[in-house]
Amino acid sequence: MKKVGLVSVRNYNYGSILQAYALQQELFAAGIDNELIYYKKRNVVKQALRIFNLPLLMAKTKDVWRVIEGKTNPKLKPIISGRNRAFSNFLKDNFVFTPCLSGKKQLVDYTKKFDAFILGSDQVWNPMLLGGDYYTLTWVDSRRPKVTYASSFGVSEIPASQVKKTKEYLSRFSMISVREKQGAEIVEKLTGKKAEVCCDPTVLTDRKRWDELSGACPFVSEKYIFCYFIGNNPSQREFAKKLAQKTDCKILAVKHIDEYIKSDDDFGNIDYLEVGPKEFVNFIRYATYVCTDSFHGTIFSIMYNKTFFTFKRFSDSQKSSMNSRVKNILSIVGLSNRLFENSITPDAALAYQVDWSDVNKRLNDFRKSSREYFERAVKCLKGAQE
Repeated sequence: MKKVGLVSVRNYNYGSILQAYALQQELFAAGIDNELIYYKKRNVVKQALRIFNLPLLMAKTKDVWRVIEGKTNPKLKPIISGRNRAFSNFLKDNFVFTPCLSGKKQLVDYTKKFDAFILGSDQVWNPMLLGGDYYTLTWVDSRRPKVTYASSFGVSEIPASQVKKTKEYLSRFSMISVREKQGAEIVEKLTGKKAEVCCDPTVLTDRKRWDELSGACPFVSEKYIFCYFIGNNPSQREFAKKLAQKTDCKILAVKHIDEYIKSDDDFGNIDYLEVGPKEFVNFIRYATYVCTDSFHGTIFSIMYNKTFFTFKRFSDSQKSSMNSRVKNILSIVGLSNRLFENSITPDAALAYQVDWSDVNKRLNDFRKSSREYFERAVKCLKGAQE
């Protein structure tokens, strides 16, 4: 039996790695021998061409100095070093990869061994992050089956300049499922095809897997609020500080290290340097409260029935806003009231009650319908292997 090629995000981001891990494990459990393709980023020429991607340019120009400052900030250097070690060890211990494939020729030549391909979840089709054509799978022979599982655009609409390209690559997939209903609307509008809305792979897999991965004991013994903010809104950190004072908790802050965020200076009073994906899940599992603007921070908080407070990372008026993915999952499980405005106070936020039995039922129903699609996708992949 030949292997299936798994295409997914591989960067050192908690959500990206955890969803890729979950999907690969689910494929193995379904009898699909697969490798996660280890593709080295596009060459210098392709990187230069991204300068002419106007949406990307507008989104990234204002961040570039924060990125440079973050990578050179002496306060962040030990955090970056420790986190890189934790991620590297996690990937080495928990994934089956192809060899490192550098450049399009190596990618195409090596992946001829695969009879079929599955494109994973996360923001693989985000117009601002698409850059080259890796996640479009246009480099794959059109005769080989290509399916997607819970792939995400990350936005509610495609820029006019990318509509034609998006329509073309979507039409090449044998089966399409997306992570958000907004994504299903995009697919139907551009191709006329129905795309099923499926849960993130981290939800598709059984919670028992996360219990085993994260360990039976908390890594931090004190009562704490777990904070994971990717955006740079100071008022959200202030909310967490006020909540800590009110509840007599400490703050365990996992800081976003892709760029320098001034409001993260001296934020949090529990230090933990080597925070990889395993630690991320453990911290949420055993937290007293969770404050986040992260999709996967929200997902794991729901799965572990935590008292959590999710904030918007973007203004809803921004065309590049990625709020839709958080709104979508909260709506599905009946927790739309857990997406808070920055002006909320801890007292007001704590007043919101959650019926976890109802939430868990809704989440299980979503998982069940998603598994039905996944099983059909597995049949498609196995058909290609026979």
